[in-house]
Amino acid sequence: MTSRTSQSRAATRNSFEFAGDFLSQINRERNGISTSEAEALRRAMALSVEQYAPLLGMKPATYKHRRARRVRIDGAPGYAISDLENMLRKIDRLVSPDVGRFDSAHWFAGWIERPQAALGGLTPAALLDTPAGRQMVGRLLGAMGSGVYL
Repeated sequence: MTSRTSQSRAATRNSFEFAGDFLSQINRERNGISTSEAEALRRAMALSVEQYAPLLGMKPATYKHRRARRVRIDGAPGYAISDLENMLRKIDRLVSPDVGRFDSAHWFAGWIERPQAALGGLTPAALLDTPAGRQMVGRLLGAMGSGVYL
């Protein structure tokens, strides 16, 4: 009986954690993403504003303006930031713990600049400014993790 109770508590805890993550994501989508969060991602990927802003579907001047005034990043650029964060989490899940310290943001920033056959020879960076492009890049990352070639 105790094992069922433990399993039930663990399942309940996991569902609350999932619900919390899910609700947090909804809140971010509704309210936008703070410029400090956007900057943390940009710095983790070691990208200049000129490299980063187009990935979000923004002009560098617009991004700099919002950053300087601490205006939350909402709408399509906010979704792009969220999607990029999700891709980094996917990479983290795919990397074996045996690898040791792995900087997924640094790896991703380099990888998106290399042409990919599965993307018709385009770089992932060329596609990340649209939801459909981010979805395809995410699918490619998942396929790489499972050993499937697209």
